Parts: sequence; structure tokens; C-alpha cells
Amino acid sequence: SPWENRDPALKRTFSGPPAGVGNSYHWESKQVGTGTMRIKESKQNAMVKSDLEFFEPFPSMAEVTMTLAKEGDGTKVTWAMDGEGGFSQKLMNTFSSMDRMIGPDFEAGLKNLQTVAANDAKKAEADAAKKAADDAAPAATPATPDAAPTPDVHAKG
Repeated sequence: SPWENRDPALKRTFSGPPAGVGNSYHWESKQVGTGTMRIKESKQNAMVKSDLEFFEPFPSMAEVTMTLAKEGDGTKVTWAMDGEGGFSQKLMNTFSSMDRMIGPDFEAGLKNLQTVAANDAKKAEADAAKKAADDAAPAATPATPDAAPTPDVHAKG
């Protein structure tokens, strides 16, 4: 979330299963507000859809969808947020564009996602290379009793 960087004191909690449908994330912050995001639909390597609810600074609900599509050697991620706006939202949209207001935050969030995904891919490659090297290394042969060194023992009296 690009908004987490705005408040180092932000409190976050996770609940539900560790991943997938039902997983939820709750945050509380004096600077970025309070809310919950809960995964309601997930298709591996294709899409994650979540319900997003803000409690503060003003109540609102939206549906957030991240869609994944293979593009060349990478993945194109599309991040969309859809919701109903009340009167104040409609009034605000008369004077400014929602895309101009939160578009830069979405871009920052996608850049963060790209960095995390690249780091995870590098770690997975390093782990796979280490496992392959470990699997290819000859197994250590245990010493036989004949080959074991004889201790040098001296009695003192």
C-alpha cells in the first residue's frame, strides 16, 4: 500500500486465512485514516478482488480489483477501484479528477508491487540454485572405525 509510507506509526492487523478469500487487512492511522480490505475473490495468476471499506476520515466503500495478464517476459497488473460516491464525492469530482487525486498513489503502489515481485523472484532463483547445488554435491562419507584417529592418552601418576 502506498499510503502506509505516509505514517510510520500506522497500526495494521491481519485476520482470516493467511492468503486467499477471507484474508483481511485492517489499518488505523491518524494520518491516513482507518479501514479494512477483505479478499472476496481470487483466481491464481489472474485476479484478486477485494472489498475496501474506509471508516475514517470519512466512511466509504469500494471494490478493488487487481488483474494480472502475461505480457512478454513479465506480467501486466491493472489496479482498479470502483465505488459509489455520495453528494460530497460528486461535488469534489466537479472540481477535481479522482484519477488526478489518487492516480499517483496507484502508480506508486504498482511500483512497490513491482519491486516486491522482483525481489521475491530473485530470492526464489537463489533458493532454487542453492537447492540444485546441494542436490548435486556428493554426500559426505562417514568415517569408518579403521580410519578414525587413535587418541593419544597418557596416564599420569
